[in-house]
Amino acid sequence: MSIGLLGVLVGAYLPGIIERVPAGEPVLVGPGGGWFGSAPRFDRQSVPIIAVTAAVYALLAARFGFSAELPAFLYGGAAGIALAAIDLAHHRLPNALTLPSYLIAGGLLGLAALVRGELGPFLRALAGMVVLYALYYLLMLIYPAGMGFGDVKLAGVLGLYLGWLGWAEVIIGGFLGFVIGALAGLGLLATRRATRKSAVPFGPAMLLGALIAVLAGIPIADWYLGGMAG
Repeated sequence: MSIGLLGVLVGAYLPGIIERVPAGEPVLVGPGGGWFGSAPRFDRQSVPIIAVTAAVYALLAARFGFSAELPAFLYGGAAGIALAAIDLAHHRLPNALTLPSYLIAGGLLGLAALVRGELGPFLRALAGMVVLYALYYLLMLIYPAGMGFGDVKLAGVLGLYLGWLGWAEVIIGGFLGFVIGALAGLGLLATRRATRKSAVPFGPAMLLGALIAVLAGIPIADWYLGGMAG
């Protein structure tokens, strides 16, 4: 099975998770109700989630190949899509998805470090987690109206992934999240779909910024540094 087809299958299960988690229902139900609580969906409403998941999985496969870290990033892609959809619909980043992601992502990246025989990337991933969590926590304390604790907890998870790749990715991913969030807010204001007092979910911008940094962090850094040198 290609990674793109795996993305189609995973994407077909995500709509049920996206519906159940905000209602307080568990992500995993058990054998009696199906481990994901429902059968895979291939109806019209599920097509956007399936398409996005398949595309993200294909991009991650192109970025990492069949490497030790690919499973960790595939999990992060699926969890990120579910979190973005929930945040857009409910303005929430549920603990049921963010908190287990620390253990799952950390465990998968730790396993990848063992397979590769390199401890450095994993230690840097832990440091990236601490740095982004602390930064977002500080920003929440400074301006609580503009950032929720869910964003802080998500930042720690993203720091794990970005830190695994390098400090350039941590900086670029964190920066792009704010740029994308600002542009989205301006777009909503310009189209009158929001006002200055409207609450705009920040999670999708954080996740998209992190994805861009994962896929193209080094080329972006090289482009920026080359422009500075020129």
